[in-house]
Amino acid sequence: MQVGDARCEAYALCMLSVYLRFEKQYVDALSVNKRALEKTLKLGDRINSGQVFVQMAVLANVLEDYPHSGEYANEAYKFFHSLGGEYQLPFPLRLQGYAALHSRNLELARTYCVDSIKRNYALGGIHEVGVIAGWLLLAEIEYKTERTNIANTLANYIFEKHAELSLKF
Repeated sequence: MQVGDARCEAYALCMLSVYLRFEKQYVDALSVNKRALEKTLKLGDRINSGQVFVQMAVLANVLEDYPHSGEYANEAYKFFHSLGGEYQLPFPLRLQGYAALHSRNLELARTYCVDSIKRNYALGGIHEVGVIAGWLLLAEIEYKTERTNIANTLANYIFEKHAELSLKF
């Protein structure tokens, strides 16, 4: 098999995983992602390895496997950080925040969340969705720490500033 063939196979596995995720076949999607990860790691493809780890973190999160979600998000962060760019870093940080939240490590969850929000905000433009998602996570963290006034203030602000979101919930 040529290198190009392996890249195509890894890409095809990634696309199959996305399809399975949209079909709500999360366990199968995670399994396919693990196969894709083997390919990308063998190729030394850091950006796609990071992308696969992000997808695995999302799937583990959906499956409520928060310890693995956090591990996968951490690996994604390491791959993206090794590339030297800021563009990909906020999402795995937020995923680590969810993992920490569900592991009841609320201070660590807050740290990841705030870092994710700051990084998304600094990137501007299309990263506004990441900022909003971070605020929602922060509201959930504040709710869990019984700081309901802060949680309610955050949630109200998000829905007032982004009224179009209320149509989706």
